[in-house]
Amino acid sequence: MAQPSVGFRGLLENRLDEISKLAEAFEKWATDARVPQATIRAVNLMLDELISNVVMYAYPASQRGEILVDAWISPGQLEVRLTDHAFAFNSLQARQPDVRADIDDRRIGGLGIHFVRQLADVVTYERTTEGGQEVNRVHIVKRYVPDSEH
Repeated sequence: MAQPSVGFRGLLENRLDEISKLAEAFEKWATDARVPQATIRAVNLMLDELISNVVMYAYPASQRGEILVDAWISPGQLEVRLTDHAFAFNSLQARQPDVRADIDDRRIGGLGIHFVRQLADVVTYERTTEGGQEVNRVHIVKRYVPDSEH
């Protein structure tokens, strides 16, 4: 998967309070790139969920770490890649929640990842090596109709 060199890059520490700063910067970049607002909101919601999972589950509480967010636009779609150096953690393997069950009978957890799967057109995880270090990488694709085609 080749990534164009022009796009968005955000680097944040593994702290929940970093997410809102990233969301603001990402929204400005995507708005300037003429991505529809509904697509921007959907991607920001997915990023919030995925980054929260990395912060809360992938890094030990006392370990300082970073999460790199790269985004680029391909024809008719916004692509985002999250990379972190935490231990292997594939939140996409979470069991699918039973969304038809009564709220009192549902298991806790899994709804956020279910939500990401529903919003994304494509979402994948891989554990790979980059610069001699193992990394987690999540790739999201969100398709949209460009403004010029309305």
